[in-house]
Amino acid sequence: MKTRKMRRVWFLLALLMSLIILTVSLVSVLTAYQSYQDKVAEYQNRHMLSIAASVSRSLGANIDHYANSVRDYVLRSGVTRMEENYLAGENRENLMGSMRQHLAMQWDTAASMSMQGPDGLIVGTREISCPDYESHPLEQPTVHLTL
Repeated sequence: MKTRKMRRVWFLLALLMSLIILTVSLVSVLTAYQSYQDKVAEYQNRHMLSIAASVSRSLGANIDHYANSVRDYVLRSGVTRMEENYLAGENRENLMGSMRQHLAMQWDTAASMSMQGPDGLIVGTREISCPDYESHPLEQPTVHLTL
């Protein structure tokens, strides 16, 4: 009878030790998994920030490139003459054709283009859906783009 009682005590001790080892192992695994998830989330955040910074630099470079392209377009003497003709009430198609040709070269950047003269007159490659533009105070035309 004493042996049976001893066996039962050893069995309960073994069972208790097994439960303790199982609990410690489970806590360790869950802690390691949580640490892994935190590191993955941190890596993804750094990666997304890196992508956002890269896209920002690329977009900035594209906008600067297109702004320079528009500046060159506006400053060409032929465009100024075509604009003067348009403002004088004649030859709208030459200016429109020139704007369309410029957009064709920049098809990946801009969808439409419109010009506003000093008197507030507007000509564009598409119907202008923005509110009325105020007259530009300078003598140079203002170019509005739909990107």
